[in-house]
Amino acid sequence: MNIALKDVLRTVHLSRASLHRHFNAALGRSPKAEILRVRLERAKRLLAETELPQREIASRAGFRNPEHSSDLFKSNNGQTPGQFRAATKAAKKPH
Repeated sequence: MNIALKDVLRTVHLSRASLHRHFNAALGRSPKAEILRVRLERAKRLLAETELPQREIASRAGFRNPEHSSDLFKSNNGQTPGQFRAATKAAKKPH
């Protein structure tokens, strides 16, 4: 899942400005922000549901650089991928 804005533009046959306007009108965010949101959600799902290493999760979520993806994850979720995984696992344990 390594979709990029250029892939979307090639598929929808719109100018970058038109695509941006349509996304903002429909979702209230840019196409780039939506791609990032989807990548981060994929990373969250993989962290919660698998034991894959973070490097593999970053790659499967569409990030080229695991360190950068970790920084983005933390800035958007308030915790590192490792902290998120630990909290998710702890929440799933029966009490």
